[in-house]
Amino acid sequence: MKWNSKGAGDGELVFVSGNPGSTDRLFTYDQLEFLRDGSYPMILKMIDRRIQILRDYGKQGPEQERQALIEIFGYENAKKAYNGEYQGLLDEQLMAERKKQEADFRAKIGANPEWQKQFGGAWETVKTVTAKRAQAAKPRFYRGLFTRSDLTRLARTLVFYVVETKKPDADRLDGYHESDLDALRFQLFSPAPLYPEMEKAVVAGMLKLAIEALGPDDPFLKAVLNGQTPEQLASQVIGQTKLTDPALRKSLAESGEDAVRKSADPLVQLMVRLEPQLREAEEWYKKNIESVLSPASEKIAKARFAVFGKSTYPDATFTLRLSYGAVKGYPMNGTIAPYKTTLYGTYGRSEAFDRKGDFALPERFWQRREKLDLSTPVNFVTTNDIIGGNSGSPVINRGGEIVGLIFDGNIESLVGNFVYDDAKNRAVAVHTAYMMEALRKLYDAGALADEIEAAARAATD
Repeated sequence: MKWNSKGAGDGELVFVSGNPGSTDRLFTYDQLEFLRDGSYPMILKMIDRRIQILRDYGKQGPEQERQALIEIFGYENAKKAYNGEYQGLLDEQLMAERKKQEADFRAKIGANPEWQKQFGGAWETVKTVTAKRAQAAKPRFYRGLFTRSDLTRLARTLVFYVVETKKPDADRLDGYHESDLDALRFQLFSPAPLYPEMEKAVVAGMLKLAIEALGPDDPFLKAVLNGQTPEQLASQVIGQTKLTDPALRKSLAESGEDAVRKSADPLVQLMVRLEPQLREAEEWYKKNIESVLSPASEKIAKARFAVFGKSTYPDATFTLRLSYGAVKGYPMNGTIAPYKTTLYGTYGRSEAFDRKGDFALPERFWQRREKLDLSTPVNFVTTNDIIGGNSGSPVINRGGEIVGLIFDGNIESLVGNFVYDDAKNRAVAVHTAYMMEALRKLYDAGALADEIEAAARAATD
């Protein structure tokens, strides 16, 4: 690709090539309502509690803080994503438009007898399954919190692994098929460090949240605790387990089901005892939800292409895409977000926050401030339809020149998982002008900048 150090300007046509991860734009209105009213509030509540547990643990000392920070970062990032999607689902205008689109779509299906015969019942099937899913969602979600720590997840995986891998591939639970096993073994036998004291805090805290939601008489929680408090249970099974040793996990997995069931490890013993209930829940979900929902969703996908043909595109699946859009600002908080930010804004934001916290800049920025052209564009936004997986994608102008690099979407774009709204949905990219300015004046990488620009000139010539 050619390189354009001037970058992109306001209103310019641009393209983004890359591999967007996944979207759920075929979800029906009933499914979106379930996420809005049921699933997302529980997830966000869990994330908030998890972050608080980790922050409290981190207050015990520098090492505890170090252990907790990586998880905190991950959960805060997840919170941003889930909350952005949730806020989009709470947007009455957006949801009303989504409902109208579905009604118009179904009307087109109904007007064609052949389409109606092939696809007409899919929405009612999804509606029925989604109602069943909603009814089971609360116990399923909160009971599942017990296996959301690293050690409890490993113990669960180990107990299921030695059973599922003995079955024919077609009969296995999801996640244990032959195509999954390399990744599964990598996780199961990973030598990555585990922190039992932090695990104790997480397990006890998640169990407390589950008890708050389901009550102390929930049969699964009673089976987990067996008369103990969450703190006592965590101290026993996490404090005494040897599953922190990857060699032990590997030995048990390779020794088979009998060895796992006879293991004296308290966490393994507990998971073996819980396995029938865990298995029943997974098999119920597969039989009553997944196996019914998948073919109905497939029908809706086929109906979409029958009606709209190539005028629309399928959900993202990490396949290569080329999207087009324009460099353009958007309405935000009662005003207008401009199409670009500049180094003036970078320094101004840092100064406004007293050079502290998330807006602190490295000392190098302050030492070299006078050398920089502060009018240089730093980031810019476009209407290109992107999603997670597009990070690192080049932004290309109509001349085939690179003018930016995708690294994010604005907060309003997070609902793009379900619906694209070109009024507010924006891709965020680093401007090539800033890359050159930073390489030359901040990072002493002028030779690299010269090489990039020389290659661009040679490509043009």
